[in-house]
Amino acid sequence: MLLDDAGWFGRVPIELVASDASRDAIARAKMGVYGQRSFRNLPPAMKEKHFVAHDGQWKIDPDLQRRITYDIVNLVAEHEVSRHASAPVIVCRNVFIYFSDVSIRRTMNVFERAMPVPGYLCVGASESLLRRSITFELQEIGGAFMYVKDATGSGPNATRFQVGRAS
Repeated sequence: MLLDDAGWFGRVPIELVASDASRDAIARAKMGVYGQRSFRNLPPAMKEKHFVAHDGQWKIDPDLQRRITYDIVNLVAEHEVSRHASAPVIVCRNVFIYFSDVSIRRTMNVFERAMPVPGYLCVGASESLLRRSITFELQEIGGAFMYVKDATGSGPNATRFQVGRAS
């Protein structure tokens, strides 16, 4: 929705891949139908623009839905993660809170090897990788915090804050 609102789809080729380890979660995502609770943090204007009422729920705009491909990926299975790990932006929001340190490290190793420089890893607000990654640096970009794989970093686990907008 944000990419569409900012006009990015008309500027550069963008591939969106949604994944989950659960076949049921992927099946629900493919349907693109959401209950009212799903919108508790979404501005009403975005809901009105990108969703239509459907049997007491809300269905995503078909043009946006078509932009997404789906895959079943278990993040602790290296061969599954590696299919998508070379993406320049990866969002693992509220995933690592359920993982052991060993599982986080295993997944991060794949990201560290495969992601390009710069690469952007977005995690949930309650998740921290500062003690688990030597390749990614926590940065503030356009008011959001994310981990950046950056060859010009100032060392392991450096925390650098930068004001500006990601493009």
